[in-house]
Amino acid sequence: ELFSRDDFLAMLATVESYLMRRAVCDVPSNSLNKYILSVIARLNDVMKKGSGSYRESFEAMILGEAGTARRMPDDKEFKQALLTRDCYRFRRIRHLLEGLENSKHTKNPIDFSGGIYTIEHIMPQNALAHDEWRDMLGNDAQNVFDTNINRLGNLTLTAYNSELSDGSLKEKRERAVGGYDNEYLTISAELRKASIWNEQTIKDRTERLAGEALTVWPMPR
Repeated sequence: ELFSRDDFLAMLATVESYLMRRAVCDVPSNSLNKYILSVIARLNDVMKKGSGSYRESFEAMILGEAGTARRMPDDKEFKQALLTRDCYRFRRIRHLLEGLENSKHTKNPIDFSGGIYTIEHIMPQNALAHDEWRDMLGNDAQNVFDTNINRLGNLTLTAYNSELSDGSLKEKRERAVGGYDNEYLTISAELRKASIWNEQTIKDRTERLAGEALTVWPMPR
């Protein structure tokens, strides 16, 4: 056989990491169809010559595209994009958040396919209309809002989006059903008992989630 089951699963994981990293970094994908076909052809040549393992050759070919349009973004590029980009308008944001969550309990993953969970802005999109949020954001509230509203650290998943809506942090946290106090999603750990949600807390959570993404969608070794 060309490769073991474990090698096959590892290659599938590498493909997912490759595609996720490129999507997050907005690397154009218009040339990927031909590129993947060329990789398969090159792998077949390698295996005919008996000069290495299929998995290692595949990973070497992916890594060998560094610096080209077919590259797999490295940890630095991937993390920087996660720290700075507008993640709410990222078309794979649900997959990103779901992947981060289920990486913490792989033996009992949450089935997100039912459409019950939606994207929640922790600092709401209408925050500046509420004195509680303006006070929490400080003297430069408008700039803090504009910069952070769609950051990764301000987004989570909830089954109670309409109920939480534009509430204050206290209202969102203490709501009997769906409130942050009782939230069990690991991606929302910072929200349990949170007394403040501002530029620094959003930055800290963005940093945590971006760091975890490096291990959920890793570079080949």
